[in-house]
Amino acid sequence: MLAVLTTTFLFLLLIVAFYVVYRVVAWRARLRREVHEAEGVLHATFDALREDMAERLSSLRGLRGREAEEEQRRVQKDMEENLKVAERFARKEIEDVQKELDGT
Repeated sequence: MLAVLTTTFLFLLLIVAFYVVYRVVAWRARLRREVHEAEGVLHATFDALREDMAERLSSLRGLRGREAEEEQRRVQKDMEENLKVAERFARKEIEDVQKELDGT
């Protein structure tokens, strides 16, 4: 009788161990996927910012005087807004990764 109980207990312990390993592996895969997605969004966002900045700076090259100052202020305002948008995207992706870490 004791041998049957011991064998049953060991079998149940083995099942629980496999289940725990399965859950950890699945959690890590989800977390890895979220981190990869966040990395992709950040790269795309900064690539777009870099490209926009290059275009804006090239538009300033031929300008002089008051026209240059006005264009410079407009470019600065637009770039600040673009940075705010990029920050929102980054924050959302970080929150998604944090949700995965918290398990929700």
